[in-house]
Amino acid sequence: MLVSWFTSVAFEKSADYHQHATTLSRKTGERWLRNWVQRSKDCGQTWGEPIRINASAPHGPIQLRDGRLLYLDVGSLNGEHTIVAEESTDNGHSWNVIGTVYQPTATAHRGLGEPHLAKSADGTLIGLFRIGGDDMENRFLYQSESNNRGYTWTPAQVISMLGFSPYLTSLHNGHLSGLRTSVLPLWGASLSQQRRRSYLEFRGRTRDLDCTRTTTSDIQHRCNWQTARC
Repeated sequence: MLVSWFTSVAFEKSADYHQHATTLSRKTGERWLRNWVQRSKDCGQTWGEPIRINASAPHGPIQLRDGRLLYLDVGSLNGEHTIVAEESTDNGHSWNVIGTVYQPTATAHRGLGEPHLAKSADGTLIGLFRIGGDDMENRFLYQSESNNRGYTWTPAQVISMLGFSPYLTSLHNGHLSGLRTSVLPLWGASLSQQRRRSYLEFRGRTRDLDCTRTTTSDIQHRCNWQTARC
């Protein structure tokens, strides 16, 4: 079992937590202000030491049929903010950045974030990303693909799914299911019978499942499903 998370000191700017922030030493910040994974070999009863990794994303890595763990996440290379693909070939003990995702210049100022990925029936890796900005009605997801195990990725391109924090999974019938959060009335889970940006039109023909309601002020409450087995 593996969990992933990141730490932040963004709370320093909040009056409610300013006093607590002053109790944190520089040494503590340098030790823990990073992105992490942690492993358990007994179904969560005990856990190993935290393992530092390059980047982070809400839904963590996926495990591929070849045994690799692959993580599409937000990190940095050479001091530059970027989307990276990280790989572990030893069940999460160690991680290496093997690829990056390019964002078109026209939308680079809005930033890609909260990525997740899945493997399609033909072996293509599909990654989805949310984009930043305040115009909620135009925050469509972006998609990138890899045909060589995550080492290179196509430039991210906009698709017809609107929302945040996408979660992808491969179904038993070969279809891909994409779940995302949105503050607009029509949102939920979209099913694609094909890979490669072939999601049906967002309004009308997409099969949407309403999982819970939210408002703009409630946007941090994510709609997500995952499966786990020990």
